Amino acid sequence: MDSPTFRPVRALFPPRILQWLGPLLAVSAVLALIAAIIALTGIIAFPASVPDPKGFERIVHGSFKNMVAQHSDGIEAPADLDAQWRIMFGAGHFARVCASCHGAPGLGQNPIVMGMRPRPQYLPAVVRKFSPSELFWIVKHGVKFTAMPAYPHQVRDDEIWSIVAFLRQLDTMTPQTYLNLAYGAADPALPNAGRGDVLGSRQPYSVINDAGSHDEFSYTWPAMTFQDTALTGDPITTCAGCHGANGIGRDRAMFPNLTIQSPAYLGAALRAFARGSRPSGAMQAVAVQLTDRQIDRLAEHFGNRFAPPANRPQASQAQLALGRTLERQGVPERKVAACSSCHGVEGASPLGFPRLAGQNPEYLRQQLHLFQTGRRGSTEGYNPMNAEAHNLTDTQIDAISVFYASQPAGPGPAPKGAAPASASAR
Repeated sequence: MDSPTFRPVRALFPPRILQWLGPLLAVSAVLALIAAIIALTGIIAFPASVPDPKGFERIVHGSFKNMVAQHSDGIEAPADLDAQWRIMFGAGHFARVCASCHGAPGLGQNPIVMGMRPRPQYLPAVVRKFSPSELFWIVKHGVKFTAMPAYPHQVRDDEIWSIVAFLRQLDTMTPQTYLNLAYGAADPALPNAGRGDVLGSRQPYSVINDAGSHDEFSYTWPAMTFQDTALTGDPITTCAGCHGANGIGRDRAMFPNLTIQSPAYLGAALRAFARGSRPSGAMQAVAVQLTDRQIDRLAEHFGNRFAPPANRPQASQAQLALGRTLERQGVPERKVAACSSCHGVEGASPLGFPRLAGQNPEYLRQQLHLFQTGRRGSTEGYNPMNAEAHNLTDTQIDAISVFYASQPAGPGPAPKGAAPASASAR
């Protein structure tokens, strides 16, 4: 029985679903009209100079953390996440790309960054709030409507995990350790290589509209800043941070020995990184800043020096024997050609393939695994390595890597121009 007492309630809350359709459409139309008025007239401003409403930052950041936890579920970190070569690789990329916004141990955040909304967090203070899988998801995909970008090359999970490996060390890292990891040992032969002055006293500074948790930001100087390697810096010094002043890489790190390659090959590799035909978020960020003339100068500076590798391999006689077999014979039953058929017995081919003798073993191993998964890319033209590496076992990859690393870094047959296959410069 329909009581008069409940008729207004029934009118306001119809019992049938279809009876809700009209009111919902009317409300939606009104909201759409309001949104259109706001968008077309610009009556609501979104200036970064104005602090966010009280509690807004907490709501948005809470939503962000829930999103990351949800979408990173099921991502598994590699077993070698704490490997030193990963940490050193991540440190080099962080120092040149990430630290400008997020600061670094002993170095504050720049006042320009503090004017952003939302402000990037000071990572040494907050990094332990995220699991390795959550950090991986954030670095790889970025976050819309913030200054956090997606990683330039989504196929390079190996680089992203190396950045995560470094980030996991940030909260316990001293300023001196950070400088050593990110830039290598200071070399007096390089201009402006001394960095001892940045480890002096810390002083605070103030910024406009100082809102938010001071536990998550760093208002101290000296602070990180934005740099342009090509215009204001010395590209050789920048390269030396990862590859060393002499170009052989760094001990226990996954950086290649540049000195065993020809200038033509190194120049072709840098241009391939800049184009993106060789995917690497770390290298493309550097290469795109360089002009053709600067690339040629860098290639001439590092190429054809034939210095021994930074990483001396610990290889067994069985590994060396297997590596020699792979170099000379390949694996015919698995349709793997002899390495020397392209790279030459001395480590280079007259066709222009990269030299391998004297290369750092960690780098060779990583490149072969990238070829296996089709993620390596190429400098230009002919590239047989995806098919070749796909049929190699992990044991064979380890053997050929330490074999070539154990060989003298000699000139061998010099490439006759840009390498058409796999480039040995990272």
